[in-house]
Amino acid sequence: MATPNNMPKQNPLAGMNVSQDAAGLYVDPTPAFQPALEQIDRQRVQANERYAQNKADIANIFGSLTQVNQESQNRVRQQFEQSVTNQQTQTAQRLAQARMGAEQTQASAVRAMEERGGGPMGNLMASPAAVASERAIGDIGSYAQIWEGQQRAIQEQTQQDLQAGLRGLGFQQAQSVSQLQRSLEDTLNQLSGQETGVRGQLAQAIIGARSQVAQANYNEVLARKAAEEARRLAAIRGAYDVKQAQIDAQNKLDLAKVEAQNRVIDYPQTSAGVTQFMRNNGASPQDIANFWGGIDSTSISGVKNSQEAYAAWLEANTSTGPKGRKLKPSAGEQAAARLYFDGLRYNTQQEGDLIPRVNLPSNNTMAPGTTWNPYGTR
Repeated sequence: MATPNNMPKQNPLAGMNVSQDAAGLYVDPTPAFQPALEQIDRQRVQANERYAQNKADIANIFGSLTQVNQESQNRVRQQFEQSVTNQQTQTAQRLAQARMGAEQTQASAVRAMEERGGGPMGNLMASPAAVASERAIGDIGSYAQIWEGQQRAIQEQTQQDLQAGLRGLGFQQAQSVSQLQRSLEDTLNQLSGQETGVRGQLAQAIIGARSQVAQANYNEVLARKAAEEARRLAAIRGAYDVKQAQIDAQNKLDLAKVEAQNRVIDYPQTSAGVTQFMRNNGASPQDIANFWGGIDSTSISGVKNSQEAYAAWLEANTSTGPKGRKLKPSAGEQAAARLYFDGLRYNTQQEGDLIPRVNLPSNNTMAPGTTWNPYGTR
């Protein structure tokens, strides 16, 4: 029987045209299944050993019963023979005694007649005593024959019963051995089914490992073909590589210039410039409307410069939140306010003037290339 220990070693990758690198990925799954197969082999050996032992035990048990049965037959035969012999002896003795009694009676009758003297002698054998004696002797012989026949019939029936029991023991032994054989066959069939399942799983594992090797080799072939195709295309496009590199470099320079221009924007210090600044920084139309509402509601009459105007606006638009926390405008709104107030002209109100001077917005813009800092310095 082939087991994992004595099966011939075979190369699982035989017939596969694969590279050494791909073949190195194969891992033999047999050791993982070997303990299960060895356990099945041990169970098969144990089942056969149990069958042999149980069969020997059955033979011993029924052999002993058969011997007892045969000995019983011999004892019964001897007992009946001895009983018949004893009865025959006793019958012979009774017959002899009866015959002797009859002869003594007849002799007594003859002497009596002789003593009386004279007269004719009668038939002694027809006398009532002689007739009764002969009848008794005949009955003894008949009864003895009847009893002997009965005893022999009983002996024959007893022997038949013992013989039938002996045959029954043989049938029971054969039936017990047959049941034991069926039990062994069922156990061996179950073990064979288990072994088939394990070997099927082992075959699937080997096929899976072979598939991995084949897939790895296929990937190597694809990579090799891709490299060859890349070299072929590189050879075809070699004449254009330098020009393409120049074009790519110029595109990168142009893109860098555009990004640099987008990073620095000069906003006019007017309401339109401030609005565009807020819009470009993500402010919604409502945010912009609220901002200009805060500008319009701030009194900046009498301020001398943009710092004072900004401070007045910041104070007017700062509120007190829960737990006394100061809630100031957002950083974007503060930057927009600085941009707006920096563009205004500030004239000090003279004494006696009835109408405060008007703060007119300036049309000046930030110098090109100058980066404006929304946190207060330029």
